[in-house]
Amino acid sequence: MRFLMVLSACLFSGATMAQAQEPEDVVCQLTAEDWAVFSDAFEGTWSANNMAGFSRIGSMAMPIPPSPPETVTVTPQGDGSLHVTQAGYPVTFEFEPVLNDERWLFEDSDITDKLPGPILNDEDLALLVGCPNEDLPRLIAQHTVETPEGDFDFTYYLMITSADALYGLLKGISVTPNGTIEAWRSISLTR
Repeated sequence: MRFLMVLSACLFSGATMAQAQEPEDVVCQLTAEDWAVFSDAFEGTWSANNMAGFSRIGSMAMPIPPSPPETVTVTPQGDGSLHVTQAGYPVTFEFEPVLNDERWLFEDSDITDKLPGPILNDEDLALLVGCPNEDLPRLIAQHTVETPEGDFDFTYYLMITSADALYGLLKGISVTPNGTIEAWRSISLTR
């Protein structure tokens, strides 16, 4: 089953494993200075893909189904950050580069078999791009949605896996009178 998910991820990103390892696509060796220049290549129209995930309040968990792809516009800011906008949505997501080598964990070890894990885990991702995730350029954005029960804080974690694909997770948390709600799903931007 894991093989099929990795194969699907390769197909949705528009890259094969061989393509991902070609010199022009390998982003594993980019420095912070390189990324500030390289980020300009991301300008344009992208498809935002919200894959399956789950939400949990206390010990109760429920799956979140995938959403249809949405068209977004990516605008580089000249300092390595990227602004992502969607027509009809009043928020600009400001993705800032993460310039440390801390590893982001993409694992499903604490998720029951009935809930979806990440489309790609750490091992899958390393196999796909040719290096561990801490060697990839990474971006992070935060956004808060106000609800009647309380604010829902979202953090978007994206890794640049090629010039045409970003992969990561969307995590959300909200503290309500009924308990803490957590949610996450795999996400990608492709073109």
